[in-house]
Amino acid sequence: MHGIIFSELQKYAEKKLGAGAWKKLVAEAGLGTKTYLVTSSYPDTEAVALITTASRLTNLPVPAILEDFGAFIVPSLLSIYKPLIKEPPRGGDHLLVPAQDVRHRQGDRERDRRALPREDRDQRDDVHAPRRSELRHRGETGLSPSG
Repeated sequence: MHGIIFSELQKYAEKKLGAGAWKKLVAEAGLGTKTYLVTSSYPDTEAVALITTASRLTNLPVPAILEDFGAFIVPSLLSIYKPLIKEPPRGGDHLLVPAQDVRHRQGDRERDRRALPREDRDQRDDVHAPRRSELRHRGETGLSPSG
């Protein structure tokens, strides 16, 4: 898992649970006093430990935390990756295609290709709807709220 996710998770925990929440969360997850760097990668199991511990401490289900964290992280990711985002050709879901194009391009070339998440593609033809392609991103964590 990319370090940026852990960095944003730290900001999220501090905002939602207050000052000192991150240190408590890391300790309760059994990760000691671990520090996460934005430029590094970490085992998915550590993200799972942090999210499941947050769920236990807040009495919120994991999918609810993931959905809320997803909404929280979007503005930051849009700001960070703005140079990689193409202008929308026709509005709407314009981020879907560029995200697919650039996913794992930045920094992953020097990493082990076996660690890349699996993509599930589902293309449907419907007489009453335009052709649609759906991409579900699932890492080895299984933390996808939809899957």
